[in-house]
Amino acid sequence: MRDFGYFVSKGDVKKVSKDIALARSLMEAAKDRLAFAKSQPANERAARFVLEEAYEAVREALDAKLALDGYKSYSHEAPIAYIKNKGLSEGEAHAINHFRFLKNRTKYYGKRVSVADSREAVSMAEKMLPKIERICFPQKGGAA
Repeated sequence: MRDFGYFVSKGDVKKVSKDIALARSLMEAAKDRLAFAKSQPANERAARFVLEEAYEAVREALDAKLALDGYKSYSHEAPIAYIKNKGLSEGEAHAINHFRFLKNRTKYYGKRVSVADSREAVSMAEKMLPKIERICFPQKGGAA
């Protein structure tokens, strides 16, 4: 996984004004998206969409941290690289990146997602969202 500075130098990340309201909105959207993913049936037909929603929930939470710190990313990899230096472990960042890879395989290459992978994505999102929220909003114990 590349360093965050790589994405800045490549132009995939722009410096913008810090936006607390956007960060709170993104965090709430992430929670709603995860709740939606969890409400879907665990079957082969829904597996792709469940995985996509679980991954997107985490991505929105990562984008919340970027908004708080005054960045806008045009890359799905950059927020993962950024959060790695802000409180998530290398292993946690790799887990998020793994589901980014699976989502891209389905979206751009027509690969199927197993029910097991969709369940793992939901489980990963359930672990990552509260942790990312605490990183974003430590003063309130994580509550946006």
